[in-house]
Amino acid sequence: MFAFESLHSERVSLRPTSDEDSYLRDMKVSHTELEPEIYTTALDFRFHPGKVLLDLCPRNSENRMGGFSIHGFSEDLTTCEFGYWVLPDYQGKGYVVEAGKLLLKYLFQSQNMARITLIADIRNKRSIAVAQHLGFAVEGVLQGKDLVTDDLVTKLVYARYDAEGLNFC
Repeated sequence: MFAFESLHSERVSLRPTSDEDSYLRDMKVSHTELEPEIYTTALDFRFHPGKVLLDLCPRNSENRMGGFSIHGFSEDLTTCEFGYWVLPDYQGKGYVVEAGKLLLKYLFQSQNMARITLIADIRNKRSIAVAQHLGFAVEGVLQGKDLVTDDLVTKLVYARYDAEGLNFC
């Protein structure tokens, strides 16, 4: 695993979260307020061992606007999965795409990742739009029952293999 310090762009910063409990509470607020038809209040987030949780903040502030998680590392540390979320007051402003570009650049160039994946519920149009803006392509479809709601769900598996063609500016 790698040691993550912080990343900065003109408008945003990514830094390791200092409070996992408040990170998870904020993530739940994001999901249940922005996509209530998809994510219920019974939502339960479980992370894999070895996860890295990052706060998405304004460049010169400690206030969390959202977050990223990096998890599912392969044994040789050349592939991983990441996820993202944003609090309702900050959605639609491009912060997640801007931070996602920073994180992809870091993972591909500094950590030598060969493949990064993400999974999005097919109903979550905002998450799908972010994946597309970041240059991810659909690799597969997962279908099954949601462990919490018992509803049939369809999820898209996205992957990105390299940093070529991604505007990191």
